[in-house]
Amino acid sequence: MGPLTDPGVNQDINRCPSSCKRLRALPDVCGYKTVFMSGHNPCFILKSAIARPHVLRLRGKAVQSLSGFHIAACERGFAYVDEDV
Repeated sequence: MGPLTDPGVNQDINRCPSSCKRLRALPDVCGYKTVFMSGHNPCFILKSAIARPHVLRLRGKAVQSLSGFHIAACERGFAYVDEDV
């Protein structure tokens, strides 16, 4: 059984403390390929086809979770949950 199919590995990830930093790939946020790092110092790493990666830090509280968000009023955006939830 490899690390991707071992149920013990997934349980350890789910027990990660709130200070743990998690990476989440988002294929299209406003046209950029994006990686998001959650935690107490959350940030986006944005990459376009013609530029070097750029780091954008979020101000505010620690981010627990993030997801892509796409509706007519907000095309290729994102939504996140902070520590107040």
